[in-house]
Amino acid sequence: MSSHQEIELKLELPLASFPSIENVPMVRQAAEAAETKQLNSVYFDTDKSKLRKAGISLRVRSDGRHHIQTVKCEHSSSPDLTTRGEWETEIEGTIPDLDAAGDTALKPLLSKKFARALKPVFQTQTERKTLPIKTAHATMELALDHGQIVTGNKTEAICEIEIELKQGDRTELFKLARSLANAAPLRLSVRSKAERGYELIDDEPAQAALAGKITLQSGTDVTAAFRQIAESCLRQITANWEAVNRGDPEGVHQMRVGLRRLLAAISLFSQMLGDRQSALIKTELKWLADELAQARELHVFSAGILARLRKAYAGDDAFKVFDGEVGRLRAQAEARARTAIETDRFRNLLLDTAEWIQAGDWIISDDALRGSLKDHNIDDFARQALSSRTSKIVKRSRKLDDLDARQRHKLRIAAKKLRYGSEFFQSLFQSETSKRHQAKFLRILERLQDHLGNLNDIVGHTQLCRSMVEDTSSAANPNARQIAFFAGVVSGTEAARSEKLVRSSTHIHDKLGKAKPFWD
Repeated sequence: MSSHQEIELKLELPLASFPSIENVPMVRQAAEAAETKQLNSVYFDTDKSKLRKAGISLRVRSDGRHHIQTVKCEHSSSPDLTTRGEWETEIEGTIPDLDAAGDTALKPLLSKKFARALKPVFQTQTERKTLPIKTAHATMELALDHGQIVTGNKTEAICEIEIELKQGDRTELFKLARSLANAAPLRLSVRSKAERGYELIDDEPAQAALAGKITLQSGTDVTAAFRQIAESCLRQITANWEAVNRGDPEGVHQMRVGLRRLLAAISLFSQMLGDRQSALIKTELKWLADELAQARELHVFSAGILARLRKAYAGDDAFKVFDGEVGRLRAQAEARARTAIETDRFRNLLLDTAEWIQAGDWIISDDALRGSLKDHNIDDFARQALSSRTSKIVKRSRKLDDLDARQRHKLRIAAKKLRYGSEFFQSLFQSETSKRHQAKFLRILERLQDHLGNLNDIVGHTQLCRSMVEDTSSAANPNARQIAFFAGVVSGTEAARSEKLVRSSTHIHDKLGKAKPFWD
């Protein structure tokens, strides 16, 4: 049995783009050594999806002559996006050999009961063309896969590229990926064939991906900790492509959460990330967040105050005009979000960010201050960062009712960064006392963030109504009166809600000031 950390990049592309990939000079040079196989891979699990729930996949792949059993950690604890645990064993037939899986991730699950419950759940049928790629600094394997996933009478097409590092410098993976991306619209992907197979069984499209749990090891250096945090954020951004592309509001929201988490991490570790490349990455992340913002804001508006008004004004023709105008604006915003994730700029952002996390200029910088910080213990770094940011928020929110909208917005962003930071670092402080203080601290912080977020939404809703009135105020617009009337209704309702939120936010601030730090 061979066991190793599989280091690879997975990229999705349209089938029609395969010829363009094969015409890339580096690929064309390796064509004589290419090998093409028809592969049939059967994935196994129990009726209760025990392997799926454990984040493990078990398959037997056959190419007509050999049968290879593979166990993979689908949700690796590895801090980086390119690495997963994998165990391969050649076996005699097409049925899993569990005796050969004793030293794999399957070990905790192995039992006679488990063996009896195991059955085929889906299969992949692919044509795989593999090419050895050698550079001065690395040996890689490029695999071009196209085929289908099959379960029962349902199928889904597969069209993807995998670049696996066999030996050498990891940055060569990204150089090759960039060469291929110049020839075809490749997109970084984190969805495995196993995950796609299970989604096909569920007969549901890929769901919006929530933030993954981050488990930092106490004593880890700051560089490794930042990488692990940043990879988790990038994984969430990447995993929500399908949901955003089909217009799922939750997908838009979760992609934005991933972006905000990564921007918060960059802020937390800013002393280590003062180089020009890091600034460019930050700019591009903000670009994408802006492209998604209006779709999210209009969804919140429609699902919140507008939903309440739909009940109050059911059957009112004038309200239907206003509601229809909001629907038109929302459709435009959703189209803008979908357009953004189909651009080369988006695809480049994913690859650039992945490479920056793994091998960016911030890592090789010879700046003495940044260099000393990178080797610091993450535990000490976390204590200092959380303590400093908490003190600043408590101080700035003492007179919350005196803050204007812009000041409250800045406070909301600071509270959000503190909340994300607390979640990033919570695994470092796991005593029973710390856990109790941590739970209370996060509850208070979440309430403060929600209240400040609602206040920010109210400002946004008022601005939206104002712009709707301005855009339809022409005498030639037959809907101007209806839109102006209900814009006024919304603005008046939100003004009353704002006063209540400011008063309750002040009480939450008092609780935050008295909360015991969980990092002490």
